[in-house]
Amino acid sequence: MNITSTSDGITIEGYIATWYVIDTKETPFGELFLLENELYGDEVPCLIVDSESRVLTSTAWNGFDDLEDVEVEWWVKDRVLAFMRNKVSQLRDKRRVLGYTEQEEREYELLTAQIDIIGEMRTELVEFKFRKEN
Repeated sequence: MNITSTSDGITIEGYIATWYVIDTKETPFGELFLLENELYGDEVPCLIVDSESRVLTSTAWNGFDDLEDVEVEWWVKDRVLAFMRNKVSQLRDKRRVLGYTEQEEREYELLTAQIDIIGEMRTELVEFKFRKEN
């Protein structure tokens, strides 16, 4: 389910009850949504999610002010990584059918190296966030 600014009855995997949008924030990488629990309201923290229901933080007592740079960085890197993986997949498919030009071969090698680096950075951010919470 893609979330919009007027969505309600939203189910988020791993979270109880349903949620509705109470605020939005536009970013260069897509819109973010502040969700309030339909059952418990302001008795529980809000969630901040992207349009594809990926949770950036589940402890938003103060709206978007609670969104930490680390969480935004993780989300952006995740989006970039997905884009790059898609590009590599397209290049791989083209390679099977048509073969590569020399430039495309270099682009493929560079993209696969960047995917590895971003994947490592994402892992480090998740580990940092876990250490910070505990």
